[in-house]
Amino acid sequence: MDAQSTGLAARLGSQQETESLVYEVAVYEVADCVAADEERRKARQLMKERDGFISWTALTDPGDPRKRVDLLAWRDAESASAAAQAIMKDERFGGFIAAISNNVSFGHYQERP
Repeated sequence: MDAQSTGLAARLGSQQETESLVYEVAVYEVADCVAADEERRKARQLMKERDGFISWTALTDPGDPRKRVDLLAWRDAESASAAAQAIMKDERFGGFIAAISNNVSFGHYQERP
């Protein structure tokens, strides 16, 4: 990683630790902003229990609060994949999943030089 890297990976630690860092990007829309905000807050708290979880940045379009982007950071691809599969089966995330009216995009990504 070069000295000009400014991402989360560049700030976290050793090269070995940051080479496996995975970002999860979820782009979606909600119908009920108030209910979705509450369910997102609950989901963010629950996600802290997941092995490999580092952070969750919750973004909302200031021009259209129904549009959302969640950026999660994970220790590695295995942790990210396991969590994505587990939350679909964990009823505690049901309200958050139900609040999503349109799933625009979802994926896992890594920084590359």
